[in-house]
Amino acid sequence: MMRATVLLVTLLVFTPATVLAQQEKQSTHYLTVTTGQKLESEKLLRIRVNQQIQKFNTVVKQALRETQEIKQFSTPYLVEFQRRNEDIQRRRDFIRPSGI
Repeated sequence: MMRATVLLVTLLVFTPATVLAQQEKQSTHYLTVTTGQKLESEKLLRIRVNQQIQKFNTVVKQALRETQEIKQFSTPYLVEFQRRNEDIQRRRDFIRPSGI
């Protein structure tokens, strides 16, 4: 579930940057752009991409923090659940007649 969330967030975060990059490339193919304008537009694109990466990193850090909190909270319950399952399994093994 966490991998799916991270994948979805990754797709959502990088899609706008990819679209912007494609639009930027298309505009340079169809327009005559001076070197200064091209450099300025590349700087803006890099700034946008860096901002998207920073947002993504923030989201990933938050998701990791939440996951760690959930794991810390759920560990005692998982241990108890496993202990009870083992008890049930031992009772079944004890109750079953041998040979069946």
